[in-house]
Amino acid sequence: INDYFYNHYVNDLRKVVLSHLQAAAQTYPDYEFIYTGHSLGAAFATLTAYDAVTSNITTKEQSIIYSYGSPRVGNYIFAQAVKNVVKEIYRVTHWRDPVPHVPPCKTDKAGNCMKDTSMMSEDGPIIWPAYHVSQEVFYNEACTNYTLCDPDGEDPKCIDQFGIVSWKIPNHLHYLNVHM
Repeated sequence: INDYFYNHYVNDLRKVVLSHLQAAAQTYPDYEFIYTGHSLGAAFATLTAYDAVTSNITTKEQSIIYSYGSPRVGNYIFAQAVKNVVKEIYRVTHWRDPVPHVPPCKTDKAGNCMKDTSMMSEDGPIIWPAYHVSQEVFYNEACTNYTLCDPDGEDPKCIDQFGIVSWKIPNHLHYLNVHM
């Protein structure tokens, strides 16, 4: 898990959010819980959904994530862990949004994100390479059509097709014809 997102989640949000989720899950044991957010909120929604299930507050069958313009929250191992404990994930991206490209992933010679599973270096645990959770739902520039991308998390035909010179910040601030 990326230290920045994880540390802020644990230090600033976790205690309060999980206590409210626990109360809601006890009051409404048959409800589904939808975790959603945009940008940094999307990163926190991903961490919260994973934490709620692995802490036995909610179940996999109750958990759905809808994120918008999410950065990469962790590495490939974390992405797979989230996929294994959350029933449905919809990571919505919009055209040339720069935020889904950070932190950067480790790429092969063709520029595709790699499923690097190395966890240790000579200096201790490594955070990189970053990797997205699945399922990406990639919207075109006008937000009129979408593509369900490779269910493994990184797809060179979706948001990953755009290099740094073609990123457009307004695409991060405009999702599904709603200004964020």
